[in-house]
Amino acid sequence: MYSFLLILFFIVSFLFATPIQSDNSYRMRDRLKKSYLLCLKNKQEQNHPGYSCTCLFDRKNDNMISSETLVDHKDISWETSFLEEKNQLEDPENAKALRDHALDFFLQKKYDEALALAKKYYRQNPNDFRANAMLGDIYLFGKLTPAHAVFHYEKALTIIPGDKTTRMNLFRAYYMNKDYSSTIRLVDLYLKEYPRESRAWSTLGECYIEFGRLKDAQKAFAKSIEFAPDDPEKYVLLAEAYMDDKQFDASMKYLKIARKMDPTNTDTWLDIGEIYYWRGDYKTAEKLIRKAMKLEPSYFSPYNEMGNLYFLQKRYGEAEIYHKKALERFPTYHDAYRGLGRIYTETGQYGKAEAAFLKALELKPDYYGEMYVYLSEVYIKTKQYDKAESALLNGIRTDPDYPGTYASLKEFYKSRQMQDKAVQTAQLMTEHFKTHTMTKKTGQ
Repeated sequence: MYSFLLILFFIVSFLFATPIQSDNSYRMRDRLKKSYLLCLKNKQEQNHPGYSCTCLFDRKNDNMISSETLVDHKDISWETSFLEEKNQLEDPENAKALRDHALDFFLQKKYDEALALAKKYYRQNPNDFRANAMLGDIYLFGKLTPAHAVFHYEKALTIIPGDKTTRMNLFRAYYMNKDYSSTIRLVDLYLKEYPRESRAWSTLGECYIEFGRLKDAQKAFAKSIEFAPDDPEKYVLLAEAYMDDKQFDASMKYLKIARKMDPTNTDTWLDIGEIYYWRGDYKTAEKLIRKAMKLEPSYFSPYNEMGNLYFLQKRYGEAEIYHKKALERFPTYHDAYRGLGRIYTETGQYGKAEAAFLKALELKPDYYGEMYVYLSEVYIKTKQYDKAESALLNGIRTDPDYPGTYASLKEFYKSRQMQDKAVQTAQLMTEHFKTHTMTKKTGQ
C-alpha cells in the first residue's frame, strides 16, 4: 500500500511540477493593479455611461500614475451627465467641494487625505451612488483594500444597478480579493449583456490563470484581442498565458506583435528576454533586458530580471548588485528580496539569506510556496530542523497548490528518519490534488 502511494505521489509531483516562478509571473498575477487609465474625456461615451474614470495602476511602482499624465482633470468628476439624467438632486456646495477635493487628492496619490474626505461625504450621504462609488475606487485603486471596495460598489449598484463602470470595478475588486469564482460569475453575467467588452474578457482570462486553466485563459485573452485589436497590452497577456503553458513559440509570436505596436513597452522586451534565458541564450536575453533598462531607467523590473539572469549563470556578485538596484527603485519589492535570499544561500551567507526570505514574506505574506522551500533549505543547512519543518508546513497552508512544498517536506521527513510522516505527507498531497484537479476543471 505504501509503495503504491509513493509511486502515485511521484506521478502527481511530475504532472504538477512547475519551474521556479520568475519576475514575469508576479507581473502577470499583479496585472489587474496595473489595469487601465481611461478617464472620461467625453462623458457621453457609450462604453462608459457611469460616473467616473477607470484608473490605471502604474506598472513601475504599483501606484496611480500622476495627475500630470491625465487628460485635463477638470473633465474628470464623480458628477456626470449620467446622474443628471437620473434626476439626482443637486448637491449642496459643500458636498460637491468634498467630492472635488477627494478626487484631487486621489489623483495626487494622497490616498489618506482622499479617503478622509470621501468618508466625510459618505457620512453625509450614505445612500448616494457617488459616495459609495468614490469610496470603492479609493479602496480598490488607492488603498488596495478590495473587501471594502466590494462593499461600496455593491451598495452603489443597489442605487443605480445599470452602471457599467461600477459593475466592471466590482468584479475587479472581487479579483483583487482573490475570490476568483465570484469574479468569474460576475464577468459571465456582464459578458452576456456586453459580449464585446475587451476588459471583461481579460479579467476572465486572469481568473482562469489563477485556476490553472491555461487553455481557457488563452481563449479569453484571444477574445479580448478580437474586441481591442489595437491594444498591445492584450497581446502581452495572451503571450504570458502561452509562456506559462511553456508554448514559447506562440508566446514569442504575440510578444513580437506587441513590440511592433508599442516598442516602448518595457514588459514586452522583458518577456522576450525571459524566453531567451529559459532557452539558455543568456547573451541575447541580456541585450533585451538592457534595452528595457535604457527605455525606462527608473523601472525596477529590468534590474530584478538581470539579477535573475546572472543568478542562473552563477554570477552571484553581479546578481546581488542588480537585485539591490531593483530595491533602490522599489524598496518594498518582495521578489528582489527573494533573489537576494537565493544568492546568499548559494554563497553560504545563511544569516543574510534568512533575513532576506523573511523580509519577502513580511512584504507578501501569501507568497508562493517556493519561498517556504527556500527558507527551509536555510534552516536545514544551519541544522534548525524545527524551523525547517515549520516553514514547510506554513508553505502548504499558505499555498497548498504548490507541489514542491509537499515534496520537500516528504524528503525532510525521510532524511530525519520519520517515515510515517513522510507517508502522511504523500497521502496529503495525493488527496489535495484529487480535489485540486476538479477545481481546475470547474473553477468553483
